[in-house]
Amino acid sequence: MGIIVSLLGKRASSNEIFYAALRFMRQIGVAMMRESRWLFLLLFFFLIHSVDAWSQEHGSDLVQRGQYIFSLTGGCACHTVPKGTFNAGARAFPIPLGKVYSTNITQDKETGLGSWADQQIQDAIVKGIRRDGSNIIPVMPYEAYSGMAEEDLKALIAYLKTLKPVKKATPELESGAPLTRSLGIPTYLKIFGRFSNSPAQAPKSGIERGQYLVEHVSLCGDCHTPRNFIGVPNRSLYLAGAGAKTSPLGEDIPNITPDKERYRQLETGRYR
Repeated sequence: MGIIVSLLGKRASSNEIFYAALRFMRQIGVAMMRESRWLFLLLFFFLIHSVDAWSQEHGSDLVQRGQYIFSLTGGCACHTVPKGTFNAGARAFPIPLGKVYSTNITQDKETGLGSWADQQIQDAIVKGIRRDGSNIIPVMPYEAYSGMAEEDLKALIAYLKTLKPVKKATPELESGAPLTRSLGIPTYLKIFGRFSNSPAQAPKSGIERGQYLVEHVSLCGDCHTPRNFIGVPNRSLYLAGAGAKTSPLGEDIPNITPDKERYRQLETGRYR
């Protein structure tokens, strides 16, 4: 028991205390347990408390990492109307023959993600599948998010589950094209879709880390790469900026490449 007491004195983690208690129980043996049932009960409740404390400690770390990932995504700014309520959705995005609105990602159970399971949230983020099984219009960049590491995705979902509920319904899709979700989206993804395999862990440093963040977390190319009239990115102008008519936000987006000539051409409107 002295090991456990010393660990408590050092303010050891609950995980260390848990395993120290297990070692102590093995040392005292089953026979002693039978003779000292009160001690067994005491240790049993101690272990339960330690496991619960460790779970809360681990959960807190996961949420903090998720908040970090959330910040790298730009705070999922697409889900906030400029000067509006954070994360409550309803931001409008132009699409061919219509307009689509971002969804409420707060924990409201009726209009947000409050009643969604973790797997349903994950499927929406990386597969573009809504809870009812229908397709999300690929204005939501789930193709790029499909390359997010499993550890980061899990943390992000944990953080999303802490967002304060805000009751705000998402406006309905406005589209002059029939069968947009059932036929148009699957056809678009079949021809133009680029999904990635999600690694278990994200790169930790160097260019690989930077590329991972740019392509699968911050999604710089989603705004800074021009698109054609049906929303297909012009990959030959990756990160070269976009004009109001070729960006998903409907506004001028700057060139963030180091190519000075390309920057000047964009400034003159040649790429718009």
